[in-house]
Amino acid sequence: MIISCRECLKRYLIDPVSLGLKGRTVRCSSCGHSWHQNPPEDMPKVLESVAPARNSSSAAQDNIHLSESFSETLVSPQSFEKTAYEPVATRISPSSSGSSFSKISLGFLLGFVILGLLSFLYFGRFYIVNVWPASSEIYDAIGLKTNSLAQHLELENISWVPSVDENQNPVFILKGYILNSSHKALAIPPLTIVFVSDVPGEKGSRRKCTQEGCIIDRWIAHTSSDRILPGEVYPFQITLNKKIPKDATNLYVEFIRP
Repeated sequence: MIISCRECLKRYLIDPVSLGLKGRTVRCSSCGHSWHQNPPEDMPKVLESVAPARNSSSAAQDNIHLSESFSETLVSPQSFEKTAYEPVATRISPSSSGSSFSKISLGFLLGFVILGLLSFLYFGRFYIVNVWPASSEIYDAIGLKTNSLAQHLELENISWVPSVDENQNPVFILKGYILNSSHKALAIPPLTIVFVSDVPGEKGSRRKCTQEGCIIDRWIAHTSSDRILPGEVYPFQITLNKKIPKDATNLYVEFIRP
């Protein structure tokens, strides 16, 4: 606790416990001025035992003795300045609370990384399937669609037939239905028509091939409508002025992947 002399303004550093609960008379060692100094307001209150009553002469002697003893505990201004401004080096040792906080932070970071990875696998599945086609089987096994820009659009009853127009030029006619299984209107993405050549299988059979090396040609087609209402089944027919590529044994129709 720091106190100042009211006469010469000298400052002293004292122990507030030495003032007791009700304060005591102090004397400046520089000018000799005395005053009653109260303890700080935030000083903890301690119950003190009550001493037996004494006569007035004994009490007076005790007061004089306490004042003299207390004056000797005052610190000189030079000592106060050195004590007040001398830097003190404090070494902080690691605590268990800091270790617990580090573990919690690491747990949050790990959870954030896992959540980000799962979000990429879900929302980026169209890109993943486009780069790694074999992953579509994994997504199909867990019930996630990967063949369209919109999850809730489905192609049904697809059929195709080669034909000719009025000028006897070859055309290609594609028919089918688009189903919107969601509860909101969705945009209809373009369709991609992939022609493939199936590879020979065992005993003369032909095995379906959808790998890049089996693809002969790929066409892009657009339906006459670019939007489908919720729950609607939209029938479409697309006529392309094209001829089916030579050596094509099969074709697959799907929405364009991102």
